[in-house]
Amino acid sequence: MRTITYKHSKTDGLLGYELLPARYGEKWDQIQADSVFIYAGDFDYLIPYLKKHYPIVDPVTNDRYGYFDTSGFNPIAKALWTNILAEMKAYQTKDRELKAFIRSLVTWLEIQLEWADEIIIFGNL
Repeated sequence: MRTITYKHSKTDGLLGYELLPARYGEKWDQIQADSVFIYAGDFDYLIPYLKKHYPIVDPVTNDRYGYFDTSGFNPIAKALWTNILAEMKAYQTKDRELKAFIRSLVTWLEIQLEWADEIIIFGNL
């Protein structure tokens, strides 16, 4: 599993989120895709982009997710990621480290969404 970081330091601990690309119908515990891990402090940048789209409905199971679960399972469909990515790309900052973090995350997401139907976010908070 690869890690994408912005300002994380060892003193911040090991809490964070795993982003796991998947195709519909795959059992989450048997997915063979390359996932990425983002530490909680760095993930704080992404949370506003996610939370504003809730509640969401899984297009396959019709399960409703009323809020972003920081300690659980958050399946986010490709169509919604398209909107989130557009918002992330539009974000303007002079912080070079933040720009690099955003670019790295956006690039990883775009590559995965070429084949994946969703990206599942698991929080370990």
